[in-house]
Amino acid sequence: FRSTSKTEMRKKYGFGDEKIIVFVGRLEAEKRAQLLIESFEMLEKEVSARLLIVGEGSERMKLEQIADLNVRFLGTIPQEEVAEVLSLADVLVLCSEYEGLPTVVLESLACGTPVVSTDVGDVNKVVIDRKTGYLTDGSIEDLKEKISIVLEDSERFKYDCIEIASKYSWEVISEKIIDVYGEVSDEVSKES
Repeated sequence: FRSTSKTEMRKKYGFGDEKIIVFVGRLEAEKRAQLLIESFEMLEKEVSARLLIVGEGSERMKLEQIADLNVRFLGTIPQEEVAEVLSLADVLVLCSEYEGLPTVVLESLACGTPVVSTDVGDVNKVVIDRKTGYLTDGSIEDLKEKISIVLEDSERFKYDCIEIASKYSWEVISEKIIDVYGEVSDEVSKES
């Protein structure tokens, strides 16, 4: 996952200048995609936008019934396409009731795409208000407001997003793991 040309990806997928909001995840009750759809309906009154929903789950049929024509359900797509969809988006939205540190948040940030998320798990370590996106209290109104703020100029978040995500790259993480093994090995050697 890395930043690619938003313009090229939008051409590839047939999008123009409209704002693109993306949700990536399982379509289950605890992910609260319905909250996003309801918030999106309010937002549409103010801005030309589309909502792309990537994922499958038991809630999909219910969500399709309440969604309007500007909501597109993409289902499950290959990982390479997830990176492309995140790159063409203006914002990734996560509305979950609970999480750890979702990989999709780091993937979005690595693509230079800011995130609006409920304050769950360790999301607040990487989603920093006014820097990499916004945390929301989870209400429809606050979610709409935070998405709206990001959509005003999503490009301004790009470099901070990439910088935060780079701290979680495989290279950085593997070096930390090797350091821990080295420390453990040194301790075992001292005890022998």
